[in-house]
Amino acid sequence: MEIPEIHAMSRVNWQFFGTLTFKKERVPTAVRIKLWFALARALAKWYGVYFPNLLWVLRTEQGEVTGRTHFHCLIGGLPETAVRDAKVIKRENGTWDVNNPTCHALQAKWGRLGLHDDDPQNRIARFSLYDARLNGAGYLCKSLGVDDSRLTKDIYETGKFDWGDNELTLSDSVIKVARTYLR
Repeated sequence: MEIPEIHAMSRVNWQFFGTLTFKKERVPTAVRIKLWFALARALAKWYGVYFPNLLWVLRTEQGEVTGRTHFHCLIGGLPETAVRDAKVIKRENGTWDVNNPTCHALQAKWGRLGLHDDDPQNRIARFSLYDARLNGAGYLCKSLGVDDSRLTKDIYETGKFDWGDNELTLSDSVIKVARTYLR
């Protein structure tokens, strides 16, 4: 069943898709959220975007295999310079990513964020440029792609934004964008 937030999300030109994990299994929810906001604020600052105008959606999920809590996010509202210099990187195992310097910077920043001196500061993040095909035809054609491709994994993960059993948080700026289309 489709949740109402999906309509707001479909109005946004997303630029990045990310997966954010935590080293420790038991990290308090407040700490997880603070880490997310620290990352999002840093990104907005890098590109001179007023933070309340940054477009983002954060989904909290329990891992299907390990049961560990992690985040998936969509980010938009950045200048075009944030998504330039895209590169397709093919890995030895046959998987690939489409990313750029912003993706690498976000991954590095997430790993270094720490609220306390005893924080392990080696969380893992995976960011890729958002592929607009994930909203439509990508879902229908996902079985036609290479099973280990990053696109196939992103199709699967972004499809779960519509699942009602995960915690979904939208920035106020996403709601504002959706309202402009509803007028």
